[in-house]
Amino acid sequence: MRTEEIKSLCGKYGINPSKKFGQNFLIDSRITQIVANAANLDRDDCVVEVGPGLGELTAELAKKVKKVVAVEVDDRMYQAAKDLLAPYKNVELVHEDILEISNERLVETFYNPSLPPLTLRGGETAIPPLKVRGGEGGVMKPYKLVANLPYSITSAVLRKFTEPAQIFATQKFQSGKEENLGGQNMPSLIVVMVQKEVAQRVCAKPGEMSILSVAVQYYGKPEIVKIVPRSAFWPQPEVDSAVLKIQVSTASAGQAGFRGQGSGVDDKQFFKVVRAGFANRRKQLQNNLATGFNISKEDAQKRLVKAGLSPKIRPQELTVEQWIALSCAL
Repeated sequence: MRTEEIKSLCGKYGINPSKKFGQNFLIDSRITQIVANAANLDRDDCVVEVGPGLGELTAELAKKVKKVVAVEVDDRMYQAAKDLLAPYKNVELVHEDILEISNERLVETFYNPSLPPLTLRGGETAIPPLKVRGGEGGVMKPYKLVANLPYSITSAVLRKFTEPAQIFATQKFQSGKEENLGGQNMPSLIVVMVQKEVAQRVCAKPGEMSILSVAVQYYGKPEIVKIVPRSAFWPQPEVDSAVLKIQVSTASAGQAGFRGQGSGVDDKQFFKVVRAGFANRRKQLQNNLATGFNISKEDAQKRLVKAGLSPKIRPQELTVEQWIALSCAL
């Protein structure tokens, strides 16, 4: 959309672009095409979109796939998207915070045509529990996540759609609402527009690793498709963006050998070690482990050596494979 058209629609629906919700609209249609093309879409695909805004990306997705479920939390933006996307019968708008609805409930809307529309926000529709992997008779129902993500929730959304429910809920929310938040049914592919610095953190190499890069790379293979200048948006944000693509594993690196490990490390144990290891990035890993696991510094050194690591190594220097080895050593 051109800037004039976006401004006109914002005026019509009383929308004042919100920094809180990261409402920066793409004014370069070429970027919309790049995002859609990076997702390798076909007519059998089902797509979840976060924050459809005025629907330009949503419309492009709808032309290429079987169904799009677009989740919008802002009241006025939801109404605008509802009107603008009305011609697309394969688009279902969900009026909800993406972090307050489980992946299972979203995915079920793709595969159970007998269910009524999932609108939420005061009129929640009951959906039977979806059987997912890990349980008896469990099944993965494929879909993709494609979105121009609001900067404020980028990290949380990435973790929600790459980490199992119990890990996501335990790490981020501590709210007891695990059944409403988790990411048990993961997408096969994620293509999202994010802040450039976040994309670089996700794709970081040893020496610059963080909890976010370890978490995403534990479950998938990320790559930066394109850097997008701030001039491609209105209102213009203060930073550049990037199109980030993540090929998500069907299981964790430790459990299924996505990276050839096959170690059988438990996900909860893995993230317990990672959280303890990154408690203080400036300290050597042995000190963080000693504090986090209530063991002596000497014992922490022995565990590091057992994992094939130097006692003086710092958390940002480890590869995902080395974190896996350390988790087994602890």
